[in-house]
Amino acid sequence: MLRIDVPRSLFVHRSPGGYRLRVGSGQREMAPDYLARLFQQRGQARLIHFDEQPVPDTTAADLDPVRNAALSPVRLMSPKP
Repeated sequence: MLRIDVPRSLFVHRSPGGYRLRVGSGQREMAPDYLARLFQQRGQARLIHFDEQPVPDTTAADLDPVRNAALSPVRLMSPKP
């Protein structure tokens, strides 16, 4: 018995038989809409969205204290020195 673990990739890979999707113990060709959605999801996985980037020259103290309290479960990011 041989076990091979292949880590999940950020990229979409094409096999010699085309883009395939495993279904149970077999596989079938991916529908065009499924493949388009997969490309979109994998492409966005590598991007850093604007709302996830720290604002330069700001700290958590610059936030409104009332609204900041509502964000308490969220980890606030500070820019790197």
